[in-house]
Amino acid sequence: MQKIKTGLYFISCQSFRSLSFALFFFSFSSVAHAEVIAVSDSDILLIQGDAAKIVLREGGASVSPQLDVRGSGFSVDRKDRLILIQQKRAQANLEIVGMSLPGEIHLKNGRIEISGWSRDLKITQQEGAFVSDRMAGALELDLTKGDVAISQMTGRLAARGYQGSWKISQASGGGELDLFSGALKLTGVSGTWKMATNNVQTHIADSSGEFQGSLQQGLLSFQKVSGRVQFENKDGTVSVVPGTDLDANIVSSKGKVTVQIPRVALAFLDVTNADGELTVPGNVRVTRKGRQKHAQTERSAGQKFKVQLRSQEGSLTIKEGK
Repeated sequence: MQKIKTGLYFISCQSFRSLSFALFFFSFSSVAHAEVIAVSDSDILLIQGDAAKIVLREGGASVSPQLDVRGSGFSVDRKDRLILIQQKRAQANLEIVGMSLPGEIHLKNGRIEISGWSRDLKITQQEGAFVSDRMAGALELDLTKGDVAISQMTGRLAARGYQGSWKISQASGGGELDLFSGALKLTGVSGTWKMATNNVQTHIADSSGEFQGSLQQGLLSFQKVSGRVQFENKDGTVSVVPGTDLDANIVSSKGKVTVQIPRVALAFLDVTNADGELTVPGNVRVTRKGRQKHAQTERSAGQKFKVQLRSQEGSLTIKEGK
């Protein structure tokens, strides 16, 4: 009887050790992943995750048509032209280095970093952070809540979000920005930019191109911006300090608009306010018709600044700088 117990104990120990080893091996293989995938220009990359850090970087083996995939908690499958990478564990991280491919990333929560990617990407992210630099492909970004930092982008950008702090610098591809609340800062950008903001603190500085859109409330500030500015302002505050030239056309309902020009002689002004306040330099004549006030200067050669303002009930101010 004792021998039978001993034998059973021995068998149980051996089975337990084998099972433990199997579980350990399975766990290790599902956590750690390193794989080199041969790719072609026609392949498409699709990444799906819940909570993870995802990094895409063009470089290393980028000359060769391949991707170096490393990380943990993800599975990698190929279905014809589709390279499908899916999160399989609660905590996961993924790094892909190699030749750029067009693709999509869908992440619920976490951080996405893109560096030097030259193909188009579509990204949806519920919450977290998005960072990119030196991206040449077009980017379609939908981040419900979180921070965005984009630099040195030459591709076109289309970004939409509900709440967050967005910083875009040295971007030349232009794009469309739609942010409901938070902060938006553009520095050193060029191209055509369309913006729609609700309650956002927006600052645009040291930039050139065409800027157009709408402001519901909040702040819209232009500092040393050259080119064309065309906006509709409902109840926000707009401030414009131009760079080397300016063609501004702003229509405001109840908000406040202030434009500073170097010298009146260098500008063509056409400003009308129905019921609100109108403030202009002393050498600019203001005419009145009922409650409506209108100020206009003569057109002349060499004028680098054109300012057209319209307001119903808000405040319009033209300042003469140095």
